[in-house]
Amino acid sequence: MSHPDQAIWLVQNGQARFALDVQPPQDAEPIRAAIADLVLHCEKCLGQPVAWSNGGRAMPVRLELRFCPERVLEREEFEISAQADGVSLAASTAAAMGHAVHYFLEQAFGVRWLWPGTSRSGSAVGAGRVGRAGGDCGTVCPPAINVAWPPGITRHRPAWAWRRLWLGGAFYGACDPWLAEMKFGGVSPAALSALELWQQRNRLGGLNIADGHRWCQICPPEAHGRAHPEYFALINGARDTARRDGKHGNQPCTSNPAVVRLTAEYVMAQFRARPELDAFSISLNDGAGFCECPACRAQDETAGAADKTAAMEKLTDESAGADTASNTTAAITARIFRFANAVAEQVARVYPDKLLVMLVYSVYRRPPRGVRLHPNVMAQFCAMSFLHADAKIAAEDRRLLAQLGDVAERRGIYDYFVNGANGSLPRGFARILCRSIRDYHHAGCRYFAAQAGLDFASNGLVYYAAARMLWNPELDFEGILEDYCRAGFGPAAGAMQKYWMAFQERWENFEQTGLRHEAAVAALYPEAWRRARRAELEAAWIAAGDDAAIAARIGFVREGLAFLDLYAEACAAAWGLVERGAPPVLADDGSELRAWAQSCGEQALIERAVECRSRLMKWVDAHRDGFWIAAMWFQYQQRLRRGMLGRWMDIVGETLLLNTEPGTVNLKP
Repeated sequence: MSHPDQAIWLVQNGQARFALDVQPPQDAEPIRAAIADLVLHCEKCLGQPVAWSNGGRAMPVRLELRFCPERVLEREEFEISAQADGVSLAASTAAAMGHAVHYFLEQAFGVRWLWPGTSRSGSAVGAGRVGRAGGDCGTVCPPAINVAWPPGITRHRPAWAWRRLWLGGAFYGACDPWLAEMKFGGVSPAALSALELWQQRNRLGGLNIADGHRWCQICPPEAHGRAHPEYFALINGARDTARRDGKHGNQPCTSNPAVVRLTAEYVMAQFRARPELDAFSISLNDGAGFCECPACRAQDETAGAADKTAAMEKLTDESAGADTASNTTAAITARIFRFANAVAEQVARVYPDKLLVMLVYSVYRRPPRGVRLHPNVMAQFCAMSFLHADAKIAAEDRRLLAQLGDVAERRGIYDYFVNGANGSLPRGFARILCRSIRDYHHAGCRYFAAQAGLDFASNGLVYYAAARMLWNPELDFEGILEDYCRAGFGPAAGAMQKYWMAFQERWENFEQTGLRHEAAVAALYPEAWRRARRAELEAAWIAAGDDAAIAARIGFVREGLAFLDLYAEACAAAWGLVERGAPPVLADDGSELRAWAQSCGEQALIERAVECRSRLMKWVDAHRDGFWIAAMWFQYQQRLRRGMLGRWMDIVGETLLLNTEPGTVNLKP
């Protein structure tokens, strides 16, 4: 931040000139988290304890936190006022005060939170000269030499009302992501808490929304299927009441008034039990299997009108089974919107200020022609920004969002940063994402959530850029990249910018259409390209000199590249077997693949593929509890999506009695 001559100097020549104050002192506890973070980071930058205004030697400047619920400030809005003798941060809520403190620390002291802390994994594989990069190396607290703030009054608030880089509801089977990460992925509660803290410090948050697929939570078939089969979808003449996995199938009969009443009552019970909630999702289960009863079908638009985006449908198909495959080519958005409206009318009588969330997804992704959504329902449009390098896909999403604006007052985005089809694959789409978030905001969207993981060593730039764009969508990618590299890597910033830009350019210029995932990975990131990235990190290492903090950050990024090396090698080896005749699609019993492995005469290639997978899985197992990769999403891709590095490779290796042990992570939902 530039400062005119009349700037208020908080630190000069390394000497602190300010003392902290909290007003009113009788009400400091509600903002204790903001106070603690301000003290913590100021002391790290100063290298000494901060002074308080009512004790110790007098200071010429007072740095004040003013908690003022009585003022007319919006929920996340804060004001910073500065004059000769002080700087005051004012907010009416604890959340807004947290935003004020973190904004102030960024702008005044140069503090940055590039990625979360508490990475506690064991020894790193292929990390070069940095054996382990963990702890809080993603937090940047530069020494405070000269710190000033310009005089005047400014107000700040986010452009998006909801900013969440995570998801809710059923994720891995019936488990939500928070539970699945611990139960099946081996992630510690400490790591998940560190992730939440990183999100807060980067001013994510906003409304408190329980989003995601929720129908099996609202109406579990084991509780209602026997007594009320009419609540569930009619498919091929029978009600779909046999419990599946808690996420797929068992869709509702949305035309049934009893289903509307049950849903409304459940949502109101949630609002009673959790008054902090601003919104609750009534979105259907994932996948298809929609009701075929006459009352539901009568609401649908003409066959062939679904406007399914082929690339998105392929990537979101989770192979839930033939019995949950799409049973309609019609756009069913009209019936979904009518269902949401009926629920909203009942809920609004009791909770007029609460919102409902409905995903706009799959064959209900195209806005209906004759149904306008209730103003208390947020239409959450599903999009894959990482596909927006394809101009046709980006234009199609813009077209659908424009149509959605005609029928829905409240519009949000559900973005697939990470997806079951691409696991924890490093993807250079931060530049694309910045453009997409700006487009979404210009289209009137004000709510944003994303399928996200813990893959900060490889995809951290995406998360960092998203946090900034969700606060201010008029920023530009180049400025964000420069800030990320300058703040985190100092003299190595130039080499790191080359490193990250190489990922952007590779992702934006590589044609993946029609390629199986494993073939795409091998072609997208060949050895020569990865070797060039290693050289850039080596140049960054040299430029860092003896700065241990910068070296640790480079080491952290190196771990992401180490994963990519192992992953690309494993994918290339597996795809090499396909090129020798192995069937790429795994049948349920694996008989075709087993027969090929027994008769192909390619034992050396099979042994190499099994060994590559084994080294990769050992690395993943050693790094699952941290922020190097999205280990849970990686396993999701291999198990639920039947990736070639999962059961496919098990069968190939087992056929030749090879060791196929993938690691110690047990992911059986």
